[in-house]
Amino acid sequence: MADSPYSLWIDAFIDRIEESLKGFVAECPSYDDIANSISMQDGFADISTSIAFRVAKKEKMNPDEIAAKIAGAISGMDNVESVSHEKGFVNVRLARSEFAKAVLGHALSEKERSVTSGIGNGKSVIVEYPSANPVHPLHIGQLRNALIGDFVSNVHELCMFKVEREDYIDDMGLQAAQADWGYMNLAEGGPGPDEKFDHWLGKLYVQVNKKIDEPGVKDSIASTLKQMEDHSTDTARVAREVSERCVAAHRQTLADYGIYHDVLIWEGNILREHLLDSAMKIISKSAAFYISTDSKYANCFVLDLDKISDLPEEFKGVKEKIKVLKRSDGTATYAVKDIAFHMWKFGLLPNLFSYKIFLKQRNGRPLYTTTDSGEKMDFGAVDRAVNIIDSRQGYEQSIVKVALDAIGKKDLSSALKHLSYGVVNLEGGMHLAGRKGTWVGNTADDLLEGAKVKAADLITARMKLTGEQKAEVARSVALSAIKFEFLRVSPEKNIIFSWDRALNFESNSGPYFQYMHARASRILGDYGKEAGSTAVDYTLLTGEREFALVKRIAMAQTVIEKACREYRPNVVTDYISELSAQFSKFYESVPILKAQEQRERDARVALTAAFKHTLAAMLKALGIEPADVM
Repeated sequence: MADSPYSLWIDAFIDRIEESLKGFVAECPSYDDIANSISMQDGFADISTSIAFRVAKKEKMNPDEIAAKIAGAISGMDNVESVSHEKGFVNVRLARSEFAKAVLGHALSEKERSVTSGIGNGKSVIVEYPSANPVHPLHIGQLRNALIGDFVSNVHELCMFKVEREDYIDDMGLQAAQADWGYMNLAEGGPGPDEKFDHWLGKLYVQVNKKIDEPGVKDSIASTLKQMEDHSTDTARVAREVSERCVAAHRQTLADYGIYHDVLIWEGNILREHLLDSAMKIISKSAAFYISTDSKYANCFVLDLDKISDLPEEFKGVKEKIKVLKRSDGTATYAVKDIAFHMWKFGLLPNLFSYKIFLKQRNGRPLYTTTDSGEKMDFGAVDRAVNIIDSRQGYEQSIVKVALDAIGKKDLSSALKHLSYGVVNLEGGMHLAGRKGTWVGNTADDLLEGAKVKAADLITARMKLTGEQKAEVARSVALSAIKFEFLRVSPEKNIIFSWDRALNFESNSGPYFQYMHARASRILGDYGKEAGSTAVDYTLLTGEREFALVKRIAMAQTVIEKACREYRPNVVTDYISELSAQFSKFYESVPILKAQEQRERDARVALTAAFKHTLAAMLKALGIEPADVM
């Protein structure tokens, strides 16, 4: 793996800007500010920066005076043909043939590896997703969680982080107790031969919630929960079996979407390994944690936000500054269990868990699980933790960060990222609720089956395939449609889910970009030899259409780095859209295989191959399979 020529050039470009402003202005802009001011242009300039405006506003100076200073520093850089400034903008025209040679040479030699980056430098990261309760099938809201988590894991791996893909299983919560009570008291037989266990259990869970106000039901469920916490009881054994069967069914769904994990961490094992006790010994040393004598919280173990210096802004307007971690009866709240879990993630607690193989996944890798008896393994103790949890859990996630601050671990607090994502609702204003059963017909399984039917109809009209080929292409097209639709929206935004939009296979969709990859593959196949195997005349790739595509290919590594730093899949989907648009313009306006001269064909095929490798890598980052035939 090597840094891309564009990445190296941009670093040098930003360094020149920083150097030009030192001593000229009181405060230089940050690297990120400069980077965000840079844009690709088509026409008279290839690259522009508007950083002079930001500096001028702060320094109360003329932006064009600042732009002139910057332009002077950039003149003479490698790959720069000319620099100009106008009305505060700095405009750069690149030495096109030299730049094209560097960019395409890198893309052709590294192929899909050309987008990889070393910014992770081998640091370790846990990505936790989708962490769905084992009481019903994964619905489309939880699918969004899983797809974002898979993407975040993928881009961290592309940036050379050591990634641990983790799924947290809350088998000790009230919802699990309700489902287990239903299994033991309401179930008649089991799922039918064609019914997945999670769908069957989910319907049982809905029945329980319809009976919840009947005499004695709540008390009976509370008794079930208490027995579940004592792993020596038959209830605890049955409950774990029920949860494991549901989780195994979830794994089938996730595997259908090409999503895999390394380890399952069960809340039951957190309790049984006394992780809470170990955490309590550490946090109790901080004055912010204590047993309250206040009448409202008498004998509760609490976190007092008023005792924390530099309290985050989001807490300063909160009226209630006491967070109960353990109730007066000694039972733990979700908050303290989450604090303990994250202390384990960062290696502040010993790795007391035992592990065994839960199942062998379709990708050939084992999925490990915490268990009562097994082997010790090297999970946890990472440098960074990313939790994919919807925006409604923001306060609870912030409590974990505050707790780490309170015990003097601000470095770990800053290394904990809550990737908040908006909820998924259905058209017509319906909310997805497990207990109400609104997930019925709106599960991840239902969505994929519906998409495959639509995809099969589409490809039947366009392609001649055997039954087996048709099924495989339909599956690939369906997955690409679903994944791109979910990931193209910025994570923090809510989604109103539309079946019509999700299954749209036209422009700016997953299937469309698979088709663009297939078009490039077809050109390369018809060319008949490896692109770049003969000398390429890069002076032939300096026209506006060719060079616009060269520039977009050049950006790939920096796009992956930005997506990794910002945890945003839409950074990649936006790039794919622009990259493919430039290839389409190139394809439609410039003859490739029908070029009059061989050296023109060789150069344009090399550009096509570089596009194909780049697009393939970007699609894979989204979890989408590139297509060679469509």
